[in-house]
Amino acid sequence: MKRQFLLACVIAICSGASFALDLSGTVLLTDRSVGQSGVMVSLASTGASTLTNSKGEWTLSGSARAIRPRIERIRGTSHLAVNGGQILLSYAGRDLVGQSHMSDVEYPMPTRPVGARSTSSAVDTLVYSFGEKIFLRDTVSASRAGIIRTYDTTWNPSVTYGYLTDIRDGQVYRTVKIGKQIWMAQNVNSALAGACPGANFAVAPGSADSCSKYGRLYTWVEAMSLSSNYDTMEWGGGDAGHQGICPTGWHIPSDPDWTEMQNVVDVKNMLAATRLRSTSGWLGPVGSDVYGFRSLPAGNRNKDGSFSNMGIIVFFWSSSGEGAESARSRYWGAGEAEEDMSRDYYKINGFSVRCLKD
Repeated sequence: MKRQFLLACVIAICSGASFALDLSGTVLLTDRSVGQSGVMVSLASTGASTLTNSKGEWTLSGSARAIRPRIERIRGTSHLAVNGGQILLSYAGRDLVGQSHMSDVEYPMPTRPVGARSTSSAVDTLVYSFGEKIFLRDTVSASRAGIIRTYDTTWNPSVTYGYLTDIRDGQVYRTVKIGKQIWMAQNVNSALAGACPGANFAVAPGSADSCSKYGRLYTWVEAMSLSSNYDTMEWGGGDAGHQGICPTGWHIPSDPDWTEMQNVVDVKNMLAATRLRSTSGWLGPVGSDVYGFRSLPAGNRNKDGSFSNMGIIVFFWSSSGEGAESARSRYWGAGEAEEDMSRDYYKINGFSVRCLKD
C-alpha cells in the first residue's frame, strides 16, 4: 500500500537536559547612586540563590533547562515519490511532463526537516526579592556578566519583563507585551536628538524623582524628531510607524496604536487608567498595574517652560498631529476612570513618550 508521510517539527522542552549559567550583576537604588545590599537573586527553575553585598553586587552559578526540537511523524498526503532512486513530483500519477510512473512505492523520510533547530538554548527566570518580597523577574537565556537592575518596588512583580538597550546612548528600558503589541514599560529618557542633543529637552525638577524615574519630557516635534517649524505648522507626514526619538526598531505610537492597547486593557476604557497606573508614586489613589505598563505621574512642561502636575497626571504623546499647533495625546490622573483618555494639546507642551515595537 502506498505510504506517505508529512513531517512536522514540534519544539518542546526536554526534561532533564540543562545548561550551565554563570551570572553576575549589580542592584542599584532608583537614582543609581549606590548599590542595594541584601537583595536575594535566585533562579526560578533550580532555586539557586545569592545575596547582594554592600555594593549591591552579586554572582550566581546554576543551570537552566534546554529547549530542543522534537520531530513527530504525522500521517498526511504528498505529491513526492521515489522511483528508481529518484525523487519525483507527481499529481494524479503523472509527472510534470505528463508521463505516468509508479506511485505505489515507499520512500524514506528525512530524520529532520530542512531548517529545523539543530542547537539548544536555555531559558530561565531570575527572581529579585528584598525582605521576602519579590520586586522583579528577569528572563535569562545565556551566561551574562554586568547585569544592572534597580531596586524599585513600583514594578509589578508578577510580570516578567523584556529588556531593550538603545545602542545610541546605552539606555536600558524594560518592555512588556500587551495583547499583540510590545511596549516600553518605561518612559523615554534619551538626550540624543536634533542638532544640539539635550539642549531643547525639558527635564522634570528634582534628582531621583526626575529623569531616572520619569524619563524626560518632550515637545511633540522633539518626540517626532522634526524641525521646530512644525510647532506651529501642520506636518504632512504619516503617523504610522514613525520612529522619531525611539530606538531603531521602535516607533512613536499613533492614536490608533494607543486605542488598540486600551481596548485590550479595558474595551470600555472605564478601568484602563487604573490598570495602566503604577501601584505607587501617585498623590492620590494608585493603580493596579495589571499589565505591567507602570505609568508614573511625570506631569508636564508648560509652554512658558514651567512644570506642573507631577505626582498627579501623566501625559503621553502620539504621532498623530491635529492641525498646525496641536497633536493627539493620552492622559490620565490619580484615581481617574476616564472613558475617553485621548485629547488634543499644543505641540509645544512637554509630555512623556513611550515607544512601540515595529
